[in-house]
Amino acid sequence: MGACVALVTGAGSRVGRCISLRLARAGFDVGVHFHQSTEPAETLAREVAVLDRRADLFSADLSELREVEGLVEVVAGSMGRVDVLVNNAAVFEPDVPTEVDPDLWDRTMRVNVRSPAILSDALFRHVRARGEGGRIVNICDIAAERPWRGYQAYSASKAALLALTRATARTMAPHVQVNAVSPGIVEGTAGLDPDRIGRVVDRIPLGRLARPSDVAEAVLFFVIASEYITGQVLCVDGGRSIA
Repeated sequence: MGACVALVTGAGSRVGRCISLRLARAGFDVGVHFHQSTEPAETLAREVAVLDRRADLFSADLSELREVEGLVEVVAGSMGRVDVLVNNAAVFEPDVPTEVDPDLWDRTMRVNVRSPAILSDALFRHVRARGEGGRIVNICDIAAERPWRGYQAYSASKAALLALTRATARTMAPHVQVNAVSPGIVEGTAGLDPDRIGRVVDRIPLGRLARPSDVAEAVLFFVIASEYITGQVLCVDGGRSIA
């Protein structure tokens, strides 16, 4: 049997890139999903190759149902198997002040909630057919329980993803373990006011924003940790959720 394969969505940049490299260093081959970030995905594949691991590229628009439905099967056909799914890709856009933007809500829910649900179901069916187990890690956000001001759709989608994590952990047990990592604000997050970030940092007990590597280490924990952990959420927020 070859190396285990991890499919990471939104793998081309920032957190997804760091997760992919950390899994590669741990011995996984990586299915690198991306949408429009072709060049960063290609760069990541070369970086994984330097680690003597395999990285295949898979382009898909996760807001399009037909592209989501076949993704796990395509990755398995190319790489031989899929053992781990990391649902990292997300829409992170501010809401229009004082009004609901239906297009924003639809786009956010399709990518942040519907696609993880469909991909998780596909992984479950894939590993069951092989007679083996698998692991799913959903990248949530502390906004699931402490919503970010001005990001209603995003916060609601992450709350839904957290609920999905717990629901699928029950229905997919004992074959697939499903857990979530919930970061606070991660360094390099686009579109946030520096003054606002400064105020947030002042309220973080550990005194800094999360680094992509912090999130990647938490993901690795769930991927290689005890076979007796499922339905759990690990906050990687420097203590912000308790402050």
